[in-house]
Amino acid sequence: ARIFGTKPGNLSGTNILYLVPRSGVWEAEKEIASVYLDQMSYVYSGEHWGEQAQSVYKAAIQGTDTLVRVWASNMTSQLSNHHAYEYLGGLSMAVRALTGNEAAAYIADVRNPDGARLRRFEEVLASNLRSELLNKEWLAGMKQHEYAGAGHIAEMVKNTFGWTVTRRSAVDPKVWDEIHQVLVRDRYGLGLREWFEKQNPAALQEIAAVMIEASRKGYWKADRKVL
Repeated sequence: ARIFGTKPGNLSGTNILYLVPRSGVWEAEKEIASVYLDQMSYVYSGEHWGEQAQSVYKAAIQGTDTLVRVWASNMTSQLSNHHAYEYLGGLSMAVRALTGNEAAAYIADVRNPDGARLRRFEEVLASNLRSELLNKEWLAGMKQHEYAGAGHIAEMVKNTFGWTVTRRSAVDPKVWDEIHQVLVRDRYGLGLREWFEKQNPAALQEIAAVMIEASRKGYWKADRKVL
């Protein structure tokens, strides 16, 4: 048995997509890994089709040293698509919980079939942050989309939190300092505070809440003045 997934007919994926943002209901990351393992341990092999076999899944994970996710569309990035951290991040947590080791993670970047390449996940996520959430031109573009643009910025901050929880080694703690400087302190002088307040104050509230949770959970070392 080598192929595992969710229960047949299940459309809710791993279920950690709903758990990670609700950081008030879990204390340790191993609780999230446990949910992932429970949801993704249905085997698909011959006569054993869609049967839960958690012990077999746990055995199959042993010795895992490399994780790969395919990136095939320019419509989304590893930062803008929350399913990226749900699956690659979730599997990363599961491997770490069961083996004690952090498996190497790679992105198979096949957006250009003629220039397909395998990229270290950490490099991809860092480039996504620089070209999107922390990028002046990207933020200016989001402003043109008013309410929806503000909501999308908030979603990207939530996804950064998702990656921080599921694969902490991939998110430098200084990223949260950058988010604070760019979005809260308005490093680029884009008038973000006034824009958020006018277009979508709930998005600004959500960004602030996620940052405070990142601090409370110990992912971001912010001083009292910043908080």
